[in-house]
Amino acid sequence: MLDCLLLDLDGTVVEFPREWIYKAKEESIRRLSERGLRIPEEIDLTRPLSVILEEVRRLNGPSIEGEVMRIIDATFKRYECAAAERAVPRKWVKEELSKLNGSLKVAIATNNSRDAAVRTLEIAGISNMVKCVVSRDDVNSMKPDPHMLLRAIRLCSSTINASLYVGDSIVDVLAARSIGIPVILVLGGIAKPEDLKTVRPHFVADDFREVSRLISVLMNGR
Repeated sequence: MLDCLLLDLDGTVVEFPREWIYKAKEESIRRLSERGLRIPEEIDLTRPLSVILEEVRRLNGPSIEGEVMRIIDATFKRYECAAAERAVPRKWVKEELSKLNGSLKVAIATNNSRDAAVRTLEIAGISNMVKCVVSRDDVNSMKPDPHMLLRAIRLCSSTINASLYVGDSIVDVLAARSIGIPVILVLGGIAKPEDLKTVRPHFVADDFREVSRLISVLMNGR
């Protein structure tokens, strides 16, 4: 029986801050280059950060992992914390999470820093609807590595079989599918229509009201 709802943050629970994410990626790449690291000749900033980082690792070897992550973390955290002060919940999120309150344990699993994630929830006015937050500060690897989701499930005293994940990106779908968790991809965030054929989410929703309807069907069979 479903009892744990895992949610991504940016693009899923709050409006996707597209402009700062692209700027953070661009600055991170510039800083990595200034440190003398080899950088791919052409970088598509619309691609997930995990994909870009994998290309950097391939060109430079695993020994640069620590330095790369320190640069990425410091750069992204500055942008994340600034964006958190302007966080706006996506349409229907507050209303539908209020309806679910008490029937499901709700956890956030985000590649954001903990400080930024907690502040985002506060500014968006939904902190009281969330049982726990798991950020990149709490695990060794970001999504699509699934350890973030597994940690959130443990903190909710739940199980994989009783959990559902809702996200808006390729890495969200990949993380959930890798450990057998059903995943709803909500449109309007970072994912493009063509991504649906590539990552095969179990369900697709136009907005959070439709997410809530799908959850009701999964919980009650109707």
